[in-house]
Amino acid sequence: MVLIKRIFLTVFVALFCSTCFSQYVLSADTTVSGTWNVGGWLKVLPGVKIHGTGTVTNYKMDAYADQAIFDTTVNFLGITGAKDNKPSAIWFGVATGNADNTRYFQRAIDACINKNFTLVIPSGSYTTYSQITISTFYSGDYQPCQLNILGDYRMNGALSGTIINYQGTGGGAIGMQKAKGVTISGLFITGRFVSPSRSNLTTYYNTTYANFTDANDV
Repeated sequence: MVLIKRIFLTVFVALFCSTCFSQYVLSADTTVSGTWNVGGWLKVLPGVKIHGTGTVTNYKMDAYADQAIFDTTVNFLGITGAKDNKPSAIWFGVATGNADNTRYFQRAIDACINKNFTLVIPSGSYTTYSQITISTFYSGDYQPCQLNILGDYRMNGALSGTIINYQGTGGGAIGMQKAKGVTISGLFITGRFVSPSRSNLTTYYNTTYANFTDANDV
């Protein structure tokens, strides 16, 4: 059973190229329990959120990139389309105000992988503490995967745009498996690395790999 409270005020059904499709317009906060098989476009107006513990599936999202839409308790993995084929990480919980965005980035990637999407990460600084993984695991092995990730970092000499502030102490900020179909652009990734002292450049440039330590080795 699916329970949808205070959902849409408008439902459009149109005939286009002999195909019948629906558009649901959410103009008020909505609570979903059970499974809601949308079967069409879901237009979410600014400020509206989807709450609950249910599943939203078989939907195409139409919303602005900076809209926070889904509660962390909602299963939203069934997205099948997005306006301009560009879903936003913000829809799925990623936010500059989160103490740790690892979980939210991972859920966004899992929702969008292998769907010919470009996952957009709007400008802002996003802190993570664990590695984000881009991969598809099936039948006991990693399978080839596809995803485009697009940030808004600008090479203008200033630290601005889309920044991943990785504060982990193991591995890297982003890991991939069999990711020949993955592209990442427009991200500035920073972390805890602190290079050895440069007070003596001769010593610095002759430092062995084993001694070239950083804050993550402490």
